[in-house]
Amino acid sequence: MKIAAVERNPLHSPAMVDNDRAILGATARKLMQAGHSVHIMPAPPTNEAYDAIITMTRTAPSLDTLQRLEERGTTILNRPAAVRRCSRQLFTHILSQNNIPQPPHCIIESIGEPPREGYPQWIKRADGWSCHPQDVSFAQSPDEAKEAIEKMRSRGIERIICSRHIEGDIIKFYGVSGSGGSAPFFALHHPDANKTKFGLERYNGPCRHHPFDPTYLQATAFAAARAIGLDIFGGDCIVSPDGKIHIIDINDFPSFTAFRDKAAEAIATLTIERVKEKNERTR
Repeated sequence: MKIAAVERNPLHSPAMVDNDRAILGATARKLMQAGHSVHIMPAPPTNEAYDAIITMTRTAPSLDTLQRLEERGTTILNRPAAVRRCSRQLFTHILSQNNIPQPPHCIIESIGEPPREGYPQWIKRADGWSCHPQDVSFAQSPDEAKEAIEKMRSRGIERIICSRHIEGDIIKFYGVSGSGGSAPFFALHHPDANKTKFGLERYNGPCRHHPFDPTYLQATAFAAARAIGLDIFGGDCIVSPDGKIHIIDINDFPSFTAFRDKAAEAIATLTIERVKEKNERTR
């Protein structure tokens, strides 16, 4: 098989450029070890045919190109439509529609004001992904929320989500769908507050290791990914002291830093299986 692996634009990879490249490279090596040809590239191919494309890109032009390639029959992981649904406003709405637990939240449009009650709140840009330290802010009062919103608006961001802060432990989760005879991959861990993208995890304080049901978390994470359409995904959740779980973030194709080798194996296997399934359907 001939496979393309499309890198993520550094703009969408703050503080994670090397890690994102590492998971893509590890996946490519797994595929090559299985006898397949893999080309790593910064943007989707336009003039050359591939059996499958593994992609980390989030730029609109690249997603448009991938959409056209998918319509012509190329197997693509993750599908471009699913990547677009990882925009915060869209995935928040999708999770709500599917009764997947997340913190209470509201959307602030153009000149709208933040909530007067229910603090602390997280102030987050609603469009796209978090690429800038001020794309997510912690506000302990309406005045702090208003200041964070004004800073976003000064950068041209008009649609903003205010999400209630939930006390508890942060857990990062990672998944890859199963296919054919392969089982899904799932892993989770408590993050190191000193090794995160923008250091915001510190607002939850030290990890207390509240007890929770990992089977329920796995089922919830995969339900969220299926609702969005993701096969390769990661996210964050909060486990409150009573063991309740709230999804606070989900995204396409994380770097899988703590589980790179196993995740790369799962992604490679999924890619091979998906192409086989497509070929069987078209016989």
